Formats: sequence, C-alpha cells, structure tokens
Amino acid sequence: MNPASAMVELGRLLAARGKITDAMKCYSRAIEMDPEYASAYQGMGDALYDSGSYWEAASEYRDSLIVEPANPDTLTSLGMCYVKTKEYADARASFMHALELEPCHLEAQRALASIDRAKAA
Repeated sequence: MNPASAMVELGRLLAARGKITDAMKCYSRAIEMDPEYASAYQGMGDALYDSGSYWEAASEYRDSLIVEPANPDTLTSLGMCYVKTKEYADARASFMHALELEPCHLEAQRALASIDRAKAA
C-alpha cells in the first residue's frame, strides 16, 4: 500500500467515526503526497458532502474526475451535489454519464429516477 492510499484509508476510518475534520486532514495530506490519486479527492469530497459543504464537495469530485474520468461512483457523487445545490440539469447529466459507464449502477439509477419523478410532479 502506498503512503497516500494509507492516508485515505485512515481518513475513511476517521470519517466513519464522525471525525470529519481529522478525516479531511488525512485526505488533504494524501493529495499532497500524490496529486494523481483520485481516491484522495473522492474521500475529501465525501467528507465535505457529509458536512453539508456541497459546492466544495463538487469541486473535489470534479478534481477526482480529472484524474480518473471514467468513475461512475464519482460521477454519481457529483450528481448528488448538484441535486443538493438544485442544479438538476447538471445532476441529470452526471447520473446519465455514470449509467453510460455502468448501466446497472443502482445509486445513479435511483437518483435519476428521483429527478425524473420530481419533474413529472
């Protein structure tokens, strides 16, 4: 396991225990160690999302997608940020892209259906 990966894993453990600030420090350190490690940006995005910082989380997810553009989980997470910030067209595009990459991605399917139901109502 490389050092950046170890920091991300530590961040995930801390986040699971509700220590979001400490987790963000780990993700930040991992990004410093290896700016090409997409999971570090994903972890930071998850921590920011969980703390209600949706704009900042979206930025981290976009950074992750620069490194790893074909990640349906990251695209779905980005889409969820767009839902929270009421950018529904961007959310729909993110979910659709995730489903192009992985047609059976359950979370993207559910989120897309939710947006479509809300538009129909």
